[in-house]
Amino acid sequence: IASVARLAVLIRGRRLCDNPEMPLLTAKRFERRFALTYWAFAAVFGLFAARSYMLPLAEWQMPIGILVVGYAAGVASTVAMRPYIVITSLIVAVIPPALVLLLRGDPNAIVSALCLFALLTGGLRSASQRYRSQLAKTTTRHAFARQVKTDHLTGLGNRLALAEAFETNARPERHGRIAFHYVDLDDFKPVNDRLGHQVGDSLLCLVADRLRTSINPDDMVVRLGGDEFVVVQIHSESDFDVEQEGLRIEQALNRAYVLESHSVNCAASVGSSRSTGNNQS
Repeated sequence: IASVARLAVLIRGRRLCDNPEMPLLTAKRFERRFALTYWAFAAVFGLFAARSYMLPLAEWQMPIGILVVGYAAGVASTVAMRPYIVITSLIVAVIPPALVLLLRGDPNAIVSALCLFALLTGGLRSASQRYRSQLAKTTTRHAFARQVKTDHLTGLGNRLALAEAFETNARPERHGRIAFHYVDLDDFKPVNDRLGHQVGDSLLCLVADRLRTSINPDDMVVRLGGDEFVVVQIHSESDFDVEQEGLRIEQALNRAYVLESHSVNCAASVGSSRSTGNNQS
């Protein structure tokens, strides 16, 4: 029953994982159900092995031990990225038969029990090492992925991040339309020429900070290069929403900047476009 339940959870989970926008709550619910069915099987298996060792059939000891070893190895290798599932499963599957053997008192049973405890320790250590190794690889991969999509100067997204945002949010079936606000600094070049590139870079960082603070939490800002930015408005219910967002951006940027004791005025021009699926308005 536990195996069938786990299989059903996995089949349903595969369909859920096919959805790239699966909510976090749904993912947590799926993992919790998978863990419960995994633990249920481990508990039944551990009790089965313990009960088998209670029976006066010496020829059962070897095959049951092989089953326990095989199960522990399978758990450590297949769900290593879920340490809490691995630890609980190994404990409830290995400790009951090991305790039964230990309590039997004869030397052979005691040696077998110690071997099972050693198996448990080794399995937990192996799973922990595999988890740390995979976690380090995943963290590095995600860090590289973020770096590829990040502007080195301002920390904003770049052109690749903009393309990804469009592909993700500009689908026709998506509720609400995505809008883009192109931002160009009108007087950036004179500032850059008069005060130097270092001050110009500082100005770009200040512009990026103002854009971050002026947008909604779901929106994003990217830097195309130079003094060109794009604000991606994820949810725009009407052209009026787009117009208001553009005005907020202009108001945030068209104020004086203080750069190394210099007060700099650098106005910005904003052009907006609202996606309607395959077309734009």
